[in-house]
Amino acid sequence: MLTGKWWKLTFKWLFWKDSKVQDPRKASYLTGASLAVALLSSALGVGALSFVRALVTGFETQLSMGVANFFGPLSYKSGWKSETEHKWLVDKIDYPVQSYWQGQALVVGPRMGKGVMVEGRRDWSQTYTCGADQPIQVMLGKNLAQSLGVSKNEKLKLLLPGLFRGSLSAEVSEVTSFGLQELDARRIIINDESLRCYLKQTGKSLSGKPGDYLGIRFFPRINPLDDSAIESESLRLSTLITGTLRDAAPEVRSWRDQRKNFFRGLGFDRAVLSIVLGFLTLAASLNVAAALFVIFFERDKDMMTLRAIGMSSGQLRSWVLIQGFLMGVFGTFLGFAGSYIVSLAFEKWKLVSLPPEVYHIDHLVFSFQWPEQLGVLIFGILSALVVSFMVGHLLSRMKIVEVLGHRR
Repeated sequence: MLTGKWWKLTFKWLFWKDSKVQDPRKASYLTGASLAVALLSSALGVGALSFVRALVTGFETQLSMGVANFFGPLSYKSGWKSETEHKWLVDKIDYPVQSYWQGQALVVGPRMGKGVMVEGRRDWSQTYTCGADQPIQVMLGKNLAQSLGVSKNEKLKLLLPGLFRGSLSAEVSEVTSFGLQELDARRIIINDESLRCYLKQTGKSLSGKPGDYLGIRFFPRINPLDDSAIESESLRLSTLITGTLRDAAPEVRSWRDQRKNFFRGLGFDRAVLSIVLGFLTLAASLNVAAALFVIFFERDKDMMTLRAIGMSSGQLRSWVLIQGFLMGVFGTFLGFAGSYIVSLAFEKWKLVSLPPEVYHIDHLVFSFQWPEQLGVLIFGILSALVVSFMVGHLLSRMKIVEVLGHRR
């Protein structure tokens, strides 16, 4: 590889107009323009790739946290075990645990009725006290609440086919977002203890009363996006379940496993966008090749003089590669800095508004994951290096007489 003096000389030749390599009064505006175009095109290509990757990662992270919060970082389908057995397991765990059951239901509000998936939950970390004339408490997603025409603390009717003949009176305790459109539009959460209290106070009963539970959700105090921590806690829970509920092969599933088809589709979309923008970044790097050719033919006399006094073909290729590398580095970091600044502006001032009832976020969310962004930076620099290597190979094969013969 060429010495440090060559790197210094190349830097001056490319970026310093007062360089002693060339009289600034005779500096070629064409060389400066081609260099500016090469840097700008590389910056735009890398910036677009970095921007889109951060946008898709931010959107996926937002949805991931919504899914993890709703379904629990870890869950276990126990089958219809008794409440006592669940309590045995809960007593051995030092973080929030929920027991749940699921079924089909029809919910009727002032505006309309709709078939939904109903989920009864019991939060073991909270103590529930039955009050006089306490209605059944339900939690709705924003989409479903708007469709039914209800808001917080308003009443609605709940029908449980196969469990109760007639309707049950319920009160909306909270209108929230569950993190996914399909959950917001099709699911309601019943406070299972409020259902028990309501049935006891009214003297009613359910045929097939959901007094036992279908499964358990665990909310360990770890980052749900940390796959290694989730896996470690899953193994620990499997051991506890085997010893407590006598399940020889318990299946403790992570939130990602429960929605793997959804996240697989999201990952495919991200891969397609990355490939398309990657090709655009490669195409943008062709401007580096154009700049190198312009620099060579504007200064061919200097280049061929160096060849005549002993510069080898390998040294010429290396020198061209250095020039392309410097263009790639400056263009890549310029593009990354631009994408980061633009993303901050989008988030701070919410330049693009999104319908929250569809995406569950009201503005674009970005997440710059440094391992991912480092890959973008390396790709941008490598694109310039590949193009520079090809240009250097072509120029090194040109003969001194042929080059100087084209000078006027």
